[in-house]
Amino acid sequence: MSLREDYSGVCTGGFHDDMATVFQAGIDFVGTSGSPGVAYAQLQTALNNSSAAGVRVFTVTIETSFETDNLRLNGVHQETYFNGIIDALSHEGIYSTYVTLALNISDTLTTSVDFKFSL
Repeated sequence: MSLREDYSGVCTGGFHDDMATVFQAGIDFVGTSGSPGVAYAQLQTALNNSSAAGVRVFTVTIETSFETDNLRLNGVHQETYFNGIIDALSHEGIYSTYVTLALNISDTLTTSVDFKFSL
């Protein structure tokens, strides 16, 4: 049995499978150096440029297309997606102490993720 099953009894199918999909979508959004996602190149460029300029606090905004209506609800869906993003970043040596995430819906036509770095 997994820890999840031990904790909640019977955690199979439905909601739990949906959240596993959302978490994986967050991972895939960033990706890794071996398998970059949509956001990877933009993050890499921003980190390189900020480092070269000596900037330690900055924000990178990257548009996402994954289930934007659900992300805009600011609930468990968004939190799970962000957890997937943080997981992907941690595999690249960028931990949650270095970056916070926020959903940017200032433009009603797009949904973006703000990566707020403080290195």
